[in-house]
Amino acid sequence: MDLYVLAKKYPNGIDVNPYYFVQQLVWTLADKGVKVRVICPVAANKNLRYLSLPFKTEEKTENGSVVPVYRPRFFSFGEKSGRAMRLTAERYTRACRETVKSLGAPDAFYGHFTIPCGYASASLGKESGVPAFFAYGEPCADELYRFGADTLRESLAGIAGVVAVSAKSKRELAETGAVPEEKVRVFPNGVRTERFYPRDKKEARRRFGFPADAFIVSFTGAFHTRKGARRLEKAVELLPGVYAAYAGRGSKKPGGPATLWAGPVENSDMPLFLSASDVFVLPTLNEGCSNSVIEAMACGIPVISSDREFNDDILDESCSLRVDPESPREIAEAIRLLKNDAALRQRLAEGSLARAGDLTLEKRAEKIVSFIEECLR
Repeated sequence: MDLYVLAKKYPNGIDVNPYYFVQQLVWTLADKGVKVRVICPVAANKNLRYLSLPFKTEEKTENGSVVPVYRPRFFSFGEKSGRAMRLTAERYTRACRETVKSLGAPDAFYGHFTIPCGYASASLGKESGVPAFFAYGEPCADELYRFGADTLRESLAGIAGVVAVSAKSKRELAETGAVPEEKVRVFPNGVRTERFYPRDKKEARRRFGFPADAFIVSFTGAFHTRKGARRLEKAVELLPGVYAAYAGRGSKKPGGPATLWAGPVENSDMPLFLSASDVFVLPTLNEGCSNSVIEAMACGIPVISSDREFNDDILDESCSLRVDPESPREIAEAIRLLKNDAALRQRLAEGSLARAGDLTLEKRAEKIVSFIEECLR
């Protein structure tokens, strides 16, 4: 299969972190024999440093598969209004179109996220007579309504299928009326277990300079209100002897005397960062399906996260404690319970590993490929 993946962001020589999870899916597809080419138009007017990026680069997976990545330039109008989003989507699509003209049509297009990638996938598929797909994993449907539900429904009319990351995502997408429900399949996110697996805790703590005998909770994600780093900080303040390590960037940076780390962590070091902790905590308010939670489970870490619908596909009582993400006191009580009950902590750690075994990127890639092949037939 010849598949063009349209990405809004993708790791590059200037910033290796954006949409790292898209790169991991692409690499997994390539290792399964799919001929994947990535088209990721870059908005140089938003970041002049992007002008130095080459139009084409080639990546090589750990297994030796080669993935070409194309980065045509386009002018972005931003996403502050529906009109700006529509103009940006048109310019993004135009940049993709010019690249496709030079490469030839694929067997299928796959846009990662709805706007602008799903929009572009549908447009290019219609023009080329090629089946088009996109992944819906946005935290919520707000930007779909801001773009214009009627406009989006018309633009996506010819879409062959949609990959939703959770049942909650499928329900939200159906409620917008953008895509018929029968075209949507649910495949939760997955993890590359050859990268994410338990590491030696003592060595991991030495690597980051963490105290060897402390009880440490970890958090990974953007330092924004939605993700909840500050709510975790308030919870830890209620727990003497508990320390927190936060990996991320953003305007709501946590701090306090119990903070061991609060800043970015390279993707290659993330398994060590997670393995250095006793418990992973993500009191997020909304998600499509959290990659951070799955990565923590793959490293054998018990999880404390939100008792909301978006976690239902990946978390249960075998691997996690579910809490009200808006209550620092409830978060603190869950941490206290796991700190004081080593047997429960061990049981949930074993459950995390078992659950992550069902949530691998290899299995997810197989399902996505089967879905696309089914629609091609």
